Amino acid sequence: MITLSMLAGARLFIGRSWALSQGGIHLFVEFLSFGLRLPFTRFWLIQWAQPERGELVLYRCRSENVPSGTILLGRVAGLPGEKVAIVNGALHIDDQRPVGPAALTDADYASTHADATYGRSRAKTHSQVPEGCYFLLSDPAFDPEDDERLDSRILGWIPREELLGRAAAIWWPLGKAKRLK
Repeated sequence: MITLSMLAGARLFIGRSWALSQGGIHLFVEFLSFGLRLPFTRFWLIQWAQPERGELVLYRCRSENVPSGTILLGRVAGLPGEKVAIVNGALHIDDQRPVGPAALTDADYASTHADATYGRSRAKTHSQVPEGCYFLLSDPAFDPEDDERLDSRILGWIPREELLGRAAAIWWPLGKAKRLK
């Protein structure tokens, strides 16, 4: 009984495994990376870190474009207050190419979805990320076959309270196990 309680506590507060749709890969997602959340809610008891550009995060999607309760994986591309633009498929932050992981800076983000270049932004050339929100982009390395990835280009800005945690490692299959940056 104690073991079951410890496992349930770890699952609720520390982290969880999350299976990718392609390749049978499982990630470990740290729930405590940004703070302590009240389980089963969107409310943070305490927050001690903010997501950084390039981090791979698991987030809850609340949009009329997707089924309720959908959980997605994306890289933090735009931080609160920044101007995000996709120029010829390349990410630009405040009119400059960002410095960061190759998974974010070298990816081709050209979208074939004509109506949704910047989610909820009214501007056709960029998206100004509001306070308390993030601009997340899908990582082609984790879903290479999906041509129309769901991310902030379609869903819009992702509020801070929808972030579930940071993807810390690939733990399965063991031959591909590694820590993520």
